[in-house]
Amino acid sequence: MRSEIRVPRLGEVRIGDVRVAVGSGFATAPYVDVLVLGQVGQRAFAGRLHFVDKPSGRGMHRQFACPACLEPRGVLFVDGNGGIGCRRCTSRRTRRQLERTCRAFRRGGGSQEDELLRVVTGSARKPERAQALACSMIEADRARWAALQPDIQMALDIGRADHGKKK
Repeated sequence: MRSEIRVPRLGEVRIGDVRVAVGSGFATAPYVDVLVLGQVGQRAFAGRLHFVDKPSGRGMHRQFACPACLEPRGVLFVDGNGGIGCRRCTSRRTRRQLERTCRAFRRGGGSQEDELLRVVTGSARKPERAQALACSMIEADRARWAALQPDIQMALDIGRADHGKKK
C-alpha cells in the first residue's frame, strides 16, 4: 500500500488521501469530517463523509458513500452549492468527454494531445511513443501555420491599404 498524499486538488476529496491522513484508524472508522475547498467561485463543503465497504476481487475496499446516491466512490466532488457528490451525481465530465465531439478536437490535434497526455502520465510510460506523437503534433502545427500564411499576409495588406487611405 502506498502512503503518500498527492497535492490536493480544489473541489475534490480522494479516498487515498483520507486513508493516509487518518492513519491506522482508517480500517475501523465509520466516518471522517472533512473540509473540501471549492474551485474559484464555488462554495466549500464542510461535513461528515461516511465509509462503506465495496466488494472488490477477493476482499473488501473502503470507499466513501456518496451522500446523494449512497454508492461507494473513491473520489467525491464539490457541487458548487456547498454539497458534495460523486462524478455522476454532480454531472462532472472529463475533458475528453467534453471535447471529443468538437471539430477542433478531431481536426486540430486535440485527440493527439489527449493521447500524448495518456502516454506520458499513464502507468506504462512509453517515451518512444511520446516522442513520435510530439513530433507529429509539431509537424501538423507547422503545416497549419504555413497554410495560414497567405490569409495573414492578405489581412496585413488590407490593413496597410486602409491605413494609407485615411491619411
